[in-house]
Amino acid sequence: MPLICAIHHKILVNTRVEIILVAVVRQPGIQQDAILFVISLQSLFLMAVLMLGVLKPGGSMFLTAPFRSLYHQTPYYFYSGFSRYWYYHFAQLHGLCIQSLEPNGSYFSDIAQELDRILKIIHPFQIILLSPLIFLLIVYLFLLEYLIRVEAPESCWGYHVVLVKLV
Repeated sequence: MPLICAIHHKILVNTRVEIILVAVVRQPGIQQDAILFVISLQSLFLMAVLMLGVLKPGGSMFLTAPFRSLYHQTPYYFYSGFSRYWYYHFAQLHGLCIQSLEPNGSYFSDIAQELDRILKIIHPFQIILLSPLIFLLIVYLFLLEYLIRVEAPESCWGYHVVLVKLV
C-alpha cells in the first residue's frame, strides 16, 4: 500500500506553461525506509523537502536531477540544474548525509553528445560531408577518456545521489 502518492499532471496553457500538481500523502506515525525520487527535482523541489518528512531516521532517499540542460519550454525556462555543491548544502540544511554522489556522464561524453547532435540539425547533404569527421572526433574523445585517461574538468548532465536521513 503506497503511503506517498505523487500526481504529475501537465496542463498546457497556450502550449507554453506546464503546471505540475503534486500531492504527498502522510499517514500519522508511519515513516518509510526509502524514497525513490527520479523526476525533475528542479521542477519539484518542494516535493523532495516534503518527502523527507515521511523518511525514517537512517532511511535513504535516492534521487536524480539534472546539472544542466538545453533550453526547453522557452520563454518559461528559468533554471538549468543542481551542482554537486548544492547537494552538500541541501544535505546539511535538512539533516542528511550524502552516501554517494555519482555524475551522469563526463566532459568528453558531453562533447561527443553535442557532436552527434550536429548531425540531427544540419541539412542531409552536410550530414554526408560531416559524418566521417564527427565519427573520428567521437572516437578520439573516447580514446582521451578511457585509454589515455586525460584529466578533464568536471562536467556532466546530472547526478545520481543517495542521501541518508540522520537520526
